Formats: sequence, structure tokens, C-alpha cells
Amino acid sequence: MDPVTLSIATTVVKEIINSMGGDGGLGATLQTINGKLDITITQLASVQKSLAYVMEKVSSIKQDLSDALSQESIYRSRITVQAQVSRLIELADKARREGTPLEDRKQTQTWLDWRAKFLEFDQQWAEIIISKEASTIEASFICKTCLDLFTGGWAYGVIDDKEFATRLEFLRKWLKKMKDENDTLSVRKFLLNAIVSEKKLIANAGMNDRDFNNLSLAEQNNVIRSEIAAKLYIEGWTSFYLECSFDTQYWHNDVPSGWRSIGIYRAVFAVNLSIPLGKDENETILFGTSIEQDTGAALYRPNNTTYFEYGLVGIDLSMCEKEQIAPLQFDWDTREAQELTIRLIDIPAPLDHVLRNSARWQYISNRDKKAYAAATQVLQLVNVERLKIALAEYCLEFLDKTRSEVQNFQKIFPYQP
Repeated sequence: MDPVTLSIATTVVKEIINSMGGDGGLGATLQTINGKLDITITQLASVQKSLAYVMEKVSSIKQDLSDALSQESIYRSRITVQAQVSRLIELADKARREGTPLEDRKQTQTWLDWRAKFLEFDQQWAEIIISKEASTIEASFICKTCLDLFTGGWAYGVIDDKEFATRLEFLRKWLKKMKDENDTLSVRKFLLNAIVSEKKLIANAGMNDRDFNNLSLAEQNNVIRSEIAAKLYIEGWTSFYLECSFDTQYWHNDVPSGWRSIGIYRAVFAVNLSIPLGKDENETILFGTSIEQDTGAALYRPNNTTYFEYGLVGIDLSMCEKEQIAPLQFDWDTREAQELTIRLIDIPAPLDHVLRNSARWQYISNRDKKAYAAATQVLQLVNVERLKIALAEYCLEFLDKTRSEVQNFQKIFPYQP
């Protein structure tokens, strides 16, 4: 799933939420007179403004999101609703220009046209709330629009008090369904799944060989293992310390002939890895796309003299992982052996031997270009889950605010079956 698509959707929902705290939200301006709702011209303008603003924002959430979430059906319904809302807004503006605003409840042709289009919307909404995808992220985008339209329908005299109360009750149940974690497609379940998926990505990344080998082949194909990702996940940085040791041998022809040891070489490596951490515009913490490396190394001869050393100041060598690698063997005969230790002082063969034969060094240094690619892949998948979490959390906040407005209305228009 494209992170940009998720981030755009999250930003849209966040902006809608922010608008509901000001004059775009109706809930804060409700008043009652003799037990009835007093909808003033100013309040109606607020409803219309909210309707237009929300639709403009929601329209910017493109089909990429619904495709990625497998919510194409509800997306098509949302597009239909958006077209209906646009026409309803146009008709309300037309009535105002004609000098007979819809709130006058006079059955002009424009009022009749608005009613006809409203009833089309009403039918579309009725189909949405009983559909399989009624509780999804995609469906949540239009909940506030539905409330605003029903408010307008009541204010313009298209639906009466009881019809308004009935729609408010269905709205309340619809919003509740979106927050039901037992509904496999709900916004709440989407959030919980994303939380679990993020944890599973890291658990799989750090999976040991035994647990991995116990998986079926199909399960193994869905696991990306990366010790580096599992460690970088904690704070965005980690360190590896490694000590490789290997015997250095030469061939001798004495009876019995064979390989004879000169002594043990030790190669010590320190690799510090980090990946940038940043935040998107919605304050979601995300991992960068490239792993940075800082290394230190040393090579010690059999006589414990230093072949070379850099970048290891202050490192506790007792922290090093230990790796024994294959012997380094020289095809020199006995006559040269007495000079061998001296000759090894100035040749690069021991270091080359480590770089070629230490599997652990190959991994932590990314010499085969696979280790860091796998780590980056895991952390980018983590980013996707974090963006899903952010989207779901904002959608749930959006639902809560809309539910609060519905409940305010229901105090005045109680549902009567």
C-alpha cells in the first residue's frame, strides 16, 4: 500500500475533525426553544458550509485507497453520494439567488428539485448502511455528510420530525457498527489489525532459525527475517561487535607431512547502524529509506601485535560475538617456514581471508547487498502499518465527533419505533 495515499487520507480526516470544532460544526450551536430545535439562518449556513467543506476534502481521497483496502464497492457509492451532494449544494445556492431560500419551505420548482435529489441520496444511503462494507474506513468518510444532509432535509421541510429522528437512530447504529471490533471490516478492527501487523513484522524479522524452520513453506514465504530491522526498530540505531578468529597454517613435508599452525589471527569489527526517524504532517513517526553505517576494525597477529586498528577506541571487546572461520593456509614449504611469521607482518592475506569467509561480517556489513535491503523492506512495511494506525485513529475520532452531534440532536428528536 502506498504510504502517500494513506498519509493524504489521514490528513483529510484530520482537517475535517479540526473544522468540526469551529463554525463548520453544528453541535456547539444547538439551541432549544419549547423543546424544539431552533435552526437559525446562521446555523443553516454553518450546515451548508460543513457539507461543502467535508465533500471537498473527501473528494481528494482517490480510488487508490479503496483499491488498496479492497473497498471498491463502497468507494463507488461514495462517488455517487458526492455527485448527489454537489447537486444539492447547487440547488440550495440557486434557491437563495432566486430569493426563496429552501428554509422558507415554499414548494418552488427549485425546492421540488432539491427534494427529488435528496430522496435519491436517501435511497443511496439506505443501501450503503446495509452493505457488506458499511462499517469500513471508506464508509466512515461520509458519515458527517449524511448527518448534515438529514439536518438540511428536516430544516427545509422535506422530512418531518419523526423521519428525522428515525434517520438519526440509523446513523447512531451505523456509527456504532464502525467502532465494533467484532465486525471484521470495521474501522476499529482495521486499527487493531494494523497494530498486530506491526508487531508481527518485527517478531518475524527477529525469528530464530528453529522457529523459522518449523513453519510451513507457505508461511516461510510470508516472513521477512532481518535481525538488523528488529534491532533498528527499537530506537533507529544499533551496534554489532564481532571477533573472528582463524588459524594460520603452512604446508610442511616432514614425515608425516601436513598443515602446520603458525598461530591464531583475530579480526575485530564494530559496525554502528542507524536509520533516520522522522514524522509526517500528522506526527506519525516513520523510518527513513536508507541505513547508514559507521565501522571500526582491527586485526591482530598471532604474536598479539597489531596489524592495523581504527575506530575501536573505547569498545569493550568482551561484548563481541565470537566467530571461528576456516584456517588461512599458505602453500609454503618447510624451508620458508622460519621466515613466515616475519613475512605475514606485511601481507594483506589475513584481512582478505576474513572479508571472504566470515558469514557474520558479510551480513552486518551488507557486503552482499541483501541484509540492509531486507531491513529497509521490513521498516517500510512498518511505516505502512503505522500510517494505517494513524488513519484509523483519526477516523475513530471523526466518528466520535459525529456521534456526539447525533446524540445532541436525539435529545430533541428521540427515536420512537
